[in-house]
Amino acid sequence: GRNATSSYMDPSMLHKLEMEESAIVPDVIFCNTLMNAYAKMGDYRAAKAILNSMLGAKGVFTHEGIPKVKPTAVTYNTLADACKVAGELGAALDVPELMISQSEATGDKKLLPDLRTYTTLISTVARKSIDNQETRDIRSGGEKDPDMAFALLNRMKHEGIVPNGVTYSALIDVCRRCNRVDMALNGLRTMLKQKAKTNLASEHTTARPIYHHKPLQNEAGAWTAAINACGKAGRTDTAIRLFRTMQKVGVKPSSWTCACLSDCLLKSTPIRIKELEEVLQYMKGAGLVPSEVMYTSLMGVALELSQKE
Repeated sequence: GRNATSSYMDPSMLHKLEMEESAIVPDVIFCNTLMNAYAKMGDYRAAKAILNSMLGAKGVFTHEGIPKVKPTAVTYNTLADACKVAGELGAALDVPELMISQSEATGDKKLLPDLRTYTTLISTVARKSIDNQETRDIRSGGEKDPDMAFALLNRMKHEGIVPNGVTYSALIDVCRRCNRVDMALNGLRTMLKQKAKTNLASEHTTARPIYHHKPLQNEAGAWTAAINACGKAGRTDTAIRLFRTMQKVGVKPSSWTCACLSDCLLKSTPIRIKELEEVLQYMKGAGLVPSEVMYTSLMGVALELSQKE
């Protein structure tokens, strides 16, 4: 019962073949997972090296051990995530162009930039670089200019991609980082106009007020971002109005929404006790539990007020 192959093949060659057969060859899932690990660290260069290896690129930085594998949209979006964490808008802006180029080369339309791509790019605008010693791409722009975020929003709409609440939340948060609460509110208005236009186009009746329609996916996040922007800019009354308005138009504030507004109210001078009670009453009725941080803040203020009395 001796194996014929082992009888006539050199033992060292047989061992080599057995090792090759048992070796794990990285597939696209492995590559994307490894790239995601680099993305969490903001190492966009290593993430790009993986993509270069997957494409079989020559004359550029590649990653050891990564074979030529067909990338997916997830691959490119993970690269965009790495750029976002690194605060490198210039490198992130290359991602949709890479996707378009690869889509045209392969005929695979699934590789075209999608909702996640543009939402990530918008979120990358006005972020500080994690490596301040590094020379940044000029397209990374200044840290106080949200114009690029609105340009990206317009581009995705032009390409037929419909922004959702997460996209607008990212847009509004960019404006907050730039200390442009006026543009943050403009971002919220833009979302409401899109929402109204979409609903009016799909319904036969206009009996309801224009903004009283089904909320967008993750719309509460955009309202929360706007409330947070107003709170950080000291526009407490506007933040309160947004909190009340979102409920009127059928968008339920989340625990994070309440936490952002509470933080704003607690930092007001004087502290807005009446409005704070309103937020806490809403949370009680909605079954929302304050976070540990929120509890700590409330207890600190209560102690401070009792000492003053």
